[in-house]
Amino acid sequence: MTNKMKYFKRKNNYKVKMYVENTNFNNVDNDMQQMLKPLNLFQTITFYPKYAIKNNKISPSTLITNFFTLAATIVFSSNFLYRIYRYQNNPVVTDKITFFFFNFESVTYCAGYFINFFLSVFRTNDNITLIITIQEINRFLNDRTGFRRFVIWNWINGFMIFGFYTILITYFTTMLKMSAFAVVCSFINITVDINQIYVMRLIEFLKDKVVLLDANILKYGKEEGINNDDNIEDYCEKVLEVYIDIRKCYELIESLFRLPILYVTVTIVIQTLIQIQMTIVLLFVFFLMFKNISMMLLLNGKGEGLYRANESLRETCLQLLGTTSVSGQQKKLLKNILRIH
Repeated sequence: MTNKMKYFKRKNNYKVKMYVENTNFNNVDNDMQQMLKPLNLFQTITFYPKYAIKNNKISPSTLITNFFTLAATIVFSSNFLYRIYRYQNNPVVTDKITFFFFNFESVTYCAGYFINFFLSVFRTNDNITLIITIQEINRFLNDRTGFRRFVIWNWINGFMIFGFYTILITYFTTMLKMSAFAVVCSFINITVDINQIYVMRLIEFLKDKVVLLDANILKYGKEEGINNDDNIEDYCEKVLEVYIDIRKCYELIESLFRLPILYVTVTIVIQTLIQIQMTIVLLFVFFLMFKNISMMLLLNGKGEGLYRANESLRETCLQLLGTTSVSGQQKKLLKNILRIH
């Protein structure tokens, strides 16, 4: 444990375990497969899987899968490039500012699909490393009841976003007679929302684990369940490793999904400008804008929840350091958590 502590004193950027093919490192536990199943399924349906899980092992997507991802990206982008062409040749459109905003929105959507492609194909090893690290955390901190509830909410979140698009498009197709082309352009935007749900669920998972870690540290800080110095030392080493892994996961999430989140932010701004520029409110654009803002607020809320959980853990460490009941090994653990925090 001493070497590990020295390493983290020297570096702020934590070394991440990299995915290695054909080793036990890429084994996936059954409970993790249950957790990932809805998230991976919804991403596969939208042509942007980040990895493949087969025979209890996680691996990069196959060449065929990557080909379909590329083909989907080209098809999705082509729809919006064609929308620019149609809008440009529409004699009804005379407002140059509105014309610019609509075209810029279409280009932004195209960029979003290529961001998804890059994230799924070229960052696949980072995505796998993230999942493997999360699994290591879950092996040590696993509340069975909370975990089952988390899996159920993974399914609910995916079905909710598909339900939103289905209801919205059905309504506007029926009431406003939207063309098939407009329906396709609208529905394929679900790929971005599935990405956001994926990020939100992972952040929620990390928040739950920080809360569990906080409870464990508080419990063992009162010397419940630890009978000898060897147990204390082993426990402290494992807790430090898990907290380091949580920090790794957060940094990986930040690295992987910075661009997709920026893309959503830009999209919200453009849709807002379109609404301001138009003399009438475009209800469909308004609902999409409302959905995007809601998703962004939810994502920010998940990040805020993780931040509060980390602050609670910090307060627990400070509280225990101020008592006389903790052992020397436990004090080292608490100080190192505060140092990494």
